[in-house]
Amino acid sequence: MFINNFEKRQFHVNKYSSFMLLTLLFTLVSCAPFTKEKYIEDLRTFVSETKESYVNYSDKDWAKADEQFNQLTVEQYNKIKQNLTDEDKVTIGKLKGVYVALKLKKGAKTLMDQAKDIFNQAQGAIEEVLDTTQTKSK
Repeated sequence: MFINNFEKRQFHVNKYSSFMLLTLLFTLVSCAPFTKEKYIEDLRTFVSETKESYVNYSDKDWAKADEQFNQLTVEQYNKIKQNLTDEDKVTIGKLKGVYVALKLKKGAKTLMDQAKDIFNQAQGAIEEVLDTTQTKSK
């Protein structure tokens, strides 16, 4: 009986130790320093994901993307900007440019779609006016 209780306590201690070790490891990993390499990779991933799906973005999606872009390019950028080389700044500038170009491209497509709708509506209105005036003149 004594040995059985001892084994149960040892198992409990090992289980507790494993949990504490995992918690400590997670804490250390999550507190890892934020590096310029991590920043550039995060920005690259964000821009890549945006590029893959921006054509399907709703206004709500763009608002969320803009918020994330702002966090990356202002808040997080300020944390690492002292450590950036000129090459890093060029890379970051290119990534920012891709994001802005995607927004402009989507905006231009939306504008073109709206212009096409207005043209079609105007064409329909003109045809109706012509039909009405031709009918009255007969």
